[in-house]
Order: sequence, then structure tokens, then C-alpha cells
Amino acid sequence: MSCIITVATCELPFYYDDEYEIAGRDKLHMNSTMIVDYPLSIPGTNRRNFGCIEKQGDIYLLKGTEEVNIFNQLTTLYMCLEIHQVSNTTYYYFYKTGYDVFLRDYLIGSKTGEPTFDEACTETTDQKAFIMISKKESYEEGLLNTTCPQDILAVFDNVNITRSSGTTTTRCPGTTVDVCTDRTTVAFTYNSTCAAAKMTSEDGKYSCLFSLTLGSETYLGVWNQDTTVDSTSTFRFSCFAYSITGDVLYATETPTACTSTTTSTDLGSATDGVTIVAWNIILRCPDRVIVPVVPESPVDLTWLYYLAIGLGIIFLVILFCILSVCLYKKYGCVCLRRKPLKIRIPTIKWKTNKHTMIRQESQTGFMVGDDKSAMSSSLASRNLSNSSEADLPDVFKPKQPVQDFTMISAIFKERKIPVIMLTPKVGPMYSDTIEDYLRSGRSYSQTSLFRLDSGVFDEDLDME
Repeated sequence: MSCIITVATCELPFYYDDEYEIAGRDKLHMNSTMIVDYPLSIPGTNRRNFGCIEKQGDIYLLKGTEEVNIFNQLTTLYMCLEIHQVSNTTYYYFYKTGYDVFLRDYLIGSKTGEPTFDEACTETTDQKAFIMISKKESYEEGLLNTTCPQDILAVFDNVNITRSSGTTTTRCPGTTVDVCTDRTTVAFTYNSTCAAAKMTSEDGKYSCLFSLTLGSETYLGVWNQDTTVDSTSTFRFSCFAYSITGDVLYATETPTACTSTTTSTDLGSATDGVTIVAWNIILRCPDRVIVPVVPESPVDLTWLYYLAIGLGIIFLVILFCILSVCLYKKYGCVCLRRKPLKIRIPTIKWKTNKHTMIRQESQTGFMVGDDKSAMSSSLASRNLSNSSEADLPDVFKPKQPVQDFTMISAIFKERKIPVIMLTPKVGPMYSDTIEDYLRSGRSYSQTSLFRLDSGVFDEDLDME
């Protein structure tokens, strides 16, 4: 009776948890930790799962999850594989466990204990004997896109194919080989005489999967693009071994995988396969010119921003001009509508009362008529009537010299009160003293540009 005895403790390189097709075997379901339902060739046993229990580099030691009964003894099975990843869908591997004639497979059995890694993985890797693995339906899904080796990227004609099967040998002259039309595909074009000598593909088209060059020879693993294969005359996987001398291609095709004795001119230990000779290269694939993709520079819209700002400024200027014209037509020029400043100079009335002369100021008009006569009489009484303008003793004197005669102009006429000529908007420059204010009784808020100095009129002066 068998029982579950192990759980996987390391990871396998398989990207998809899916079914994979394996050269020379049935489809297997594999994932990152386990190979599921591995078929056994032991009589009376079924499929078994194998889980990864130890890994060293690309070499994996797997252990059967259930024991098998061999000659009434429970036996645990182990396998050791060297697995390499080509892509997420394509892999190749080598057996690292020797072939066991009793188990009829590359397995090792243990009845008493678990073998060490070195005890289980004893085989030397034979690079020629790689075995291809590819995820199911990879071709249909367009996932097989590996470019074929550079040295066979050409079109060959005058191709001879010889198929050897036991004692039967048939030839297929006149075939062409094209690896230029699709650089991921080796395409054989059979002529009408090749029915008996077709290779391992009905349509003669193979997708390149993996290539390995050893010395002057290259070993190429391919996928048969036929929709179905029978594993008798057509196979899903094949191995080409080829070499090129001058323009002549020498090659052999072995179903499933190459052997350790396979060369480009000899099938070696393989029991079936074909030998190929292409005598002429009519076209070599032109070198592909890879044009660097220059990313598009972002459109510079700075000029558009400046244009928008400029148009905005122009619009505001035009609007301002229109408003100015409208206001001018409606109200006229504001500067012409300003009224000139009117300054009233108080008139001076003189009264004599014994020895005191009292000055009165009128805030309602200018000096006219009798006021002027009274002023002249007062001046005459002081013998000032015949004095020159320069001799007038501070009768009319500013507090400080007036420098700007363009703004204020005083014109003195003989024996007459000075006439004041003012420029519009001339503000007050002087104010009467408190003594004058108290003596005359004028409003303190009134100011004048010029005044009669009160010192001229002495209170002790007897004026008549």
C-alpha cells in the first residue's frame, strides 16, 4: 500500500502552471514545485507526482510523493534533472540520473532511506542530448518566436534529402530550404517526388526553439508546426545537427532529440532520421536595418502663451482708447474744465481815532474808490507820498524773498496800492501773526500771500 510521504521544499523554473509537451514523452502538468502525474514504465504502477526536495544550480533532485510496490517491496523513486529555461514557454533538460533497466526509466529507487544529492545525480551532462520542453499550444498562441541561428539565414536550393529506415533508403532531390521569409522558421519545400522521403514534418515547417554550437557543428531544437503528429512518421520535436562548408550545408535530422553520437553527416545511434545536403545558397537574408525610434519631442507652446499675452495687451490698449474717446466726446477734456483759482485780497479801511489808527479788513471785496483815497491820505500825512517805491518803509513786504517770479508777480506803481497778480493754483505761503489776528479781528482761517506789516503803524502815531 502506498502513502503520501513528501512535500516539495524547492522551486522548479516552470513559469506557467500548465501542461507542457516534452520530446519523446506524453504531455505533463508542471508548475514551480512539482511534476504532476509523471508516467511510469513499471508494470502494475500508475503515474506519480514528483516534488522538488533539493536544488544545486540548475540541477534539481525530485522525489516521488508516493511509494510504489516493486516485487512486494515499497520503494521510493527519485529523479535528477538539469533544467534550463529559454523563455517563459520553452525549456530544455538533461537526465542526471542513469537509466535503470528494471525501472525502465531514468530513475533511482530506494527501499531503506533517502539517497544524497550526489548519490542520485551521478550522470555527466551530454550537451548534444538535450531534450526540449514547450508549453502546450505555444505555437498556436504565437509564443514561439525565437530567431533561427544566423549562419542558416538564407535560401538554399538543389537540396538532397536521404531518409534511412532500416535497410530502406529513398532520396528527394530538388527540394529548397527557406529561412529568410520567416526568420523563426525553417521551411522545406518538397517536390512531387518526395512523398517517400519526407522528413519528420508533413508540411516541412519547423519553429526554431534553441541552438547549441559545439565546435564546427550546431545542434538546433525545433518544433514541428503540423497540426497533429503521430509519433511514428511525424514528431512534435526534432533535432537538427548541421555545419556549413563554403556554400554547402550538411545536416541531419533526428526525431525527438539528438544522441551523443549524432553529427551533421551521421545519424549515429539513432534508428531513424534523414540526412540533408544543400549544394547551393541562392540568397542570404539581407541585414535588417534597425532604425532607432526617436521619441517625439513635446510641442513647444511657449510662443502660443506669448501670443495670447500680446493679444490680451493689445485688446486692453484698444479698449482703453475707445473708452477715452467716448469719455472725451461726452465730457470733454478734464484739464480744460478746471476753474482757475480765485483769490480774494482783503481791502484795507483806515480809521483814525485820536492817536490810534485801526485797520479793518473786508472779506467781501477788493479795494476801490474811497478806500484808495483814504490810504493815500494816510501815506501823505507821513510824508510818504513823494517817496519812491524803493523808499517805502515796509508798507508792503513779504516775509521772505520771492524767487520765482513766474508764479507771483508784484507790480508797484507810484503812490498806489500794489496790484497782486497770481498764477492759478497758488497755495497760501504766509499767515498773519497772532498779534495781527488779535488786533484786526480777522478770521484765523484766512491767510494771505502778502500783508501790510503792522510795525509800520505805531500806536503812538498821531494820524489825522
